[in-house]
Amino acid sequence: VLSTFLPNTTVMVHCYSVLSWLAQVAVVRPASCLEEMNMRQLAVLKIQDKLGAVIYSNNERNTSLLELFLKGPGRVVRLAVGEANGDDCWTRSLPPLINMTAQLLWPRCASPTFLKFLFRSCQHLVVQNYCRLLSSWCEWHPYVRQFLLGSALLNMGEEEKALDLFISAAGGVHQDGFLAEDILELQGMEPDDLIVQYFLKVISLLEQFACPDLVISLAETAIAKCPEDHKERATLSYILFSYHLKLGHNEDAYVAMMSNPDQCRRKDSLRQFLVTLFDRGELSELASYPYTDMIDEVESIIESRARSADLSVNNYYDFLYSFHVTRQNFRKAAQVMFERGHRLGTELCNLDGLKKQVQSYLSCINCLHLVNKKYQWLIKKLPTISASPKRSYDGEEKEQLKSLGFEVVELEQIRKQLVLSQARLKLTLTANANSQGCMPVSPGLTPAETVGFLTTANLYLLAVQICEEFNLPTVGIAEALATKAVRLSTAKAQEKSAAWQWLAENRPGGADIPSECAVTAAWNLLKHIVENEEKERETVLHRVVTTRLFTLGADLPPWLVAGYKKKDAAELIRLYHSQGKLEAASELAIEYLEAVMGKGGEYFGLESSLMANQRPAWVPWTVLDRLFLELADNVAIPALSTAMKRLEKTVDKYLNTVERVSRDMVARA
Repeated sequence: VLSTFLPNTTVMVHCYSVLSWLAQVAVVRPASCLEEMNMRQLAVLKIQDKLGAVIYSNNERNTSLLELFLKGPGRVVRLAVGEANGDDCWTRSLPPLINMTAQLLWPRCASPTFLKFLFRSCQHLVVQNYCRLLSSWCEWHPYVRQFLLGSALLNMGEEEKALDLFISAAGGVHQDGFLAEDILELQGMEPDDLIVQYFLKVISLLEQFACPDLVISLAETAIAKCPEDHKERATLSYILFSYHLKLGHNEDAYVAMMSNPDQCRRKDSLRQFLVTLFDRGELSELASYPYTDMIDEVESIIESRARSADLSVNNYYDFLYSFHVTRQNFRKAAQVMFERGHRLGTELCNLDGLKKQVQSYLSCINCLHLVNKKYQWLIKKLPTISASPKRSYDGEEKEQLKSLGFEVVELEQIRKQLVLSQARLKLTLTANANSQGCMPVSPGLTPAETVGFLTTANLYLLAVQICEEFNLPTVGIAEALATKAVRLSTAKAQEKSAAWQWLAENRPGGADIPSECAVTAAWNLLKHIVENEEKERETVLHRVVTTRLFTLGADLPPWLVAGYKKKDAAELIRLYHSQGKLEAASELAIEYLEAVMGKGGEYFGLESSLMANQRPAWVPWTVLDRLFLELADNVAIPALSTAMKRLEKTVDKYLNTVERVSRDMVARA
């Protein structure tokens, strides 16, 4: 009795008590939103609704769980009994109906119909009570009841308790066929496949609720139980990574990403990791990770994002630069900054773009100075060009692109680009400050055009610097400054005061302007440019400035005459002659002849004078002959007549000296 009948009787009493409770417990139709949520959960779990929908009564009275079951999945009982007619229909139909219904509701039943009905009924409170009634004595299908209770608690807002129950139910996946085959419809023969499928379905269920921390916990548990070589381990690692990343657990996300065995998934995770941290602005943390064997992928992803993103808000280049500098890969850092500077010059043509371009070239040059001199060069990809037109099979022309290859860019070329960008930036800032409108900053602005705009903006020294870098003539700069100085000399006091603004931008060597007069400062600036930019044995700048001053009717400054006399006195005499300044030409000719004879030769740059023991000196007789002819035609003018007589006297003196020196040279020989 104690060992058999009493335990069996106790179980039977418990079962009948549960049946009585099922017949009496009332259910209420859930809200439509709860029904929709329940349908979504079933869809996420990929469970087919073979039992049909749960049908609720439209009347106001409460429906019992038993009635709801018989209207839904339990209707198979009525179909099995069939239609009964006659006076004794209930006598014949009721016993088998009750018997089959009791078998379906029996806690130790071998059919999963009622358990599946509970899972789909959306009666979460009833499910909790049902599981509580069976928890202390029923040993049948405990893992199914744990899963049902976990699902009910999850929908009731008790996610932590639900997670514990889901993990406990995982232990019966390969033991209880109800849970694996009937409730969750898992597929697979191996226990490992079943347990992994179970965790993936539960994770999908948890994702329908705002509990990412629980998803992480369950994913970690699943990874711990999943074999190393299982095909779904990569999926679990990716889920763990994505939720860590979503919650801002960057360290854990990085570990999960690097532990993913699937290379494709790992690369996708890396791209998501980089983009997310970029969007959050966590660049320093992003650059601190070692990435081990994924360095090339990191560079490739960031470079791809940098080239496709808008340059006005693009900080991918900055990250790549710091990334390479941190790893002391200075050539790659320089390549990144050079590419950014080149793109800024062609795609972002505004003041902000010019500032960033200058910074990019400066960073590039700094990095190249940190590498060996024989590696101070970069590769620039040339644009593509269209080849001869080709046609497809339907006769339509298709575009053919042909790459022009690559170009080696050396450090000196980059430095020239920097100087040009700085000049364009200064030009734009000056134009904006003077309210002259927006100066051209287009990518097609050549060095020669830049020099022209700089000269127009009174940035003469900067224009000279561009000419020096790109081997351009400085004639236009000197001519423009000479014109500016002459006009400033006759300008009003207000204009002279305003001239200090552009004179301050043209301080040689950055030193203070020594003069307190704007006119004097302008002439000193012209002197600095002419004397420093005139090449050896050339008089181009002296001639241009002199001609321009003659055209404007201005007198030649003493420094210009003194310099010209040392460079080429004969050419200055010709210029005086061509401008009709015969008296000045005669005076200069006399001075030159005196210098040749040994008086004041240092003012003409003569290294020797007319002596027997020294080198012979050259005299421009053609220039003097033309000057004599011009003076002879104007001898009626007293001043010119006097000048002609003085010149003739000096020439006679020179010829006598030449004759004497010649005799001395013959005697010495």
